[in-house]
Amino acid sequence: MRATKLAFEKRYSDDSGVESAVRLEGSVIEFERHGHGIEFDATDLAWLMDALVRVKAELETEADA
Repeated sequence: MRATKLAFEKRYSDDSGVESAVRLEGSVIEFERHGHGIEFDATDLAWLMDALVRVKAELETEADA
């Protein structure tokens, strides 16, 4: 069975709430940071992952310089 609801949450160190989160509900992926969120349609997942891989590679290149 395919998951339709997932949540990965990082809580504040004092456990007062969610600092960062990635959630899937149905066909919507939500990113949250400090109470602000943005949503993507799950059909954009491949594009989103490719973009994040490129950002990560750029950050790693900058760190090596």
